[in-house]
This record gives sequence, C-alpha cells and structure tokens, in this order.
Amino acid sequence: MTKKPESRFSNEFVKATKDRVFWTRIESWAVPGVPDLHGVCEGHSFWVELKVVDKLNTTQIGLRPHQIQWQARYSAAGGRVYNLVHRPSGRKLELFRGMTMDLELGVPVYEIPKNDEGHRMIIDFIMNDR
Repeated sequence: MTKKPESRFSNEFVKATKDRVFWTRIESWAVPGVPDLHGVCEGHSFWVELKVVDKLNTTQIGLRPHQIQWQARYSAAGGRVYNLVHRPSGRKLELFRGMTMDLELGVPVYEIPKNDEGHRMIIDFIMNDR
C-alpha cells in the first residue's frame, strides 16, 4: 500500500528529529482539528500540523475549518502550534506560526531546504521562538 505524501513527510520529519523531540502522532480521524504531531523538547511542548502543498506559488496551505478553529483557540490560550509545509516542487520547508498574520498572508516565519538538516533546524527555530 502506498503511503500518502503527508504520512511520508511525517515519517521523515520524526525520524530526523527524534533524537531531540519526543513525538506523539495523532490520527486526524480521532480528534478533528488537532494537529498531526505533539512534540516535547527540553521541557517545552508544541504541536505541528504537517501539510504537503504541490503548488509553489500559493498562499493557501489547505487548513480545514476545524483545524483553523482549534489552532485559534489553542494559540489564544497561550499554546504553541506551527504549520510545517512541504512544497515538493520547490524542495523546501516553510514554517508558519499557528493562527497569526504570517499564516493569513502566506508569509512563512522560516523557510529552509527539505533535508535532514533542515528538519533539525526547524526544531531549533521552534525552541528559540518563545
């Protein structure tokens, strides 16, 4: 059975960062709106929604209404949530803070090539984004 692009992306990201982050993968059908991954690193927890977007020049990352609502409520309560977007055509990763103006405008807070080192640098960014 062929894995979905987001499942492959998730496996690659977790594998490249599991030496620093304790990850729990949440199945989307279990709790609608909850992001794909919950991470704990250096005593700090955060959520990451993973998206694979084929279009290179779009500001839309494909969040569904219940995902938007969950992120808005979680962020308003002081939680940290991020949207990590892989654009296969550009071989890059884009990181957006959950429910902030950068997400609405489609301007990532961090952009890096997609490789193992890039995955680890995403974690570095998240840990310094307090």
